[in-house]
Order: sequence, then C-alpha cells, then structure tokens
Amino acid sequence: MGGLVSLLYKQAHPERVAKQYLLEPAVLDRPCWETTVALRQQYSAAADQLRTGDAEQGVVNFLDTISPNRKVSTQAERLTIDRLAQRPLGFANALHCVTHAINELDREQLVAAQGDVSSFVGGLFF
Repeated sequence: MGGLVSLLYKQAHPERVAKQYLLEPAVLDRPCWETTVALRQQYSAAADQLRTGDAEQGVVNFLDTISPNRKVSTQAERLTIDRLAQRPLGFANALHCVTHAINELDREQLVAAQGDVSSFVGGLFF
C-alpha cells in the first residue's frame, strides 16, 4: 500500500517530492488496467476470508493470487502464512483499502502527475 500512498501524495503535493522509487506499486503492477482491477477484486475476496476468521486460508488465497507459480520452500511458505495471519483484520483492511482506491482513482491522471519515478515490478523469485 506504500506505493499507492506515495503516488497519491506526489499527485497532491508535487512540489514536495522530487524523485520516487517504488517497489510493486498497486496501481502500476499490471500494464492493463482491467487486469489490475480484476486482480484487486481477487485480493478483496481473500480479505473477506481473513475477516471471517479463516485467516490461514485467506492468506493462502492471497498468495495464490499474487504469485500462483511461486517456488519456495515449505518452511518459507509456512513462515509467510504465519506472519501474514498474525493480524488478519489489519491485513484484510489493507487489501480492501487498495481495492477501494483502485476502484475510485483515475489511473491516467495519477500517472501523469508523477514525473520522476522509478518503479520496480518483479517476477518470480527463487
């Protein structure tokens, strides 16, 4: 959510931000906006599971959505699930917040207001 906040801040206060470096910003991680919106809807479905008390399954569904072909060790997967499931309501709220923002903002206006930005969007990590 930090990348989205940074983009919105620069749009609102361009005189205060000279250069940004963003890692996996929510509004720039897919070239096709419709794909971005659809993906965020899947995040919200995972967030709904987090809110209903099935935190572990909600985290697994989120991970399957964000990285369906991830190649990690069982130990790393367990650690990720355990850490993200520690505060399920906060995690769910963050996912819903980004989805809400994406549904409300004008991406073209937001991107046009950015100026000097470096955005890093990854792929598979081993």
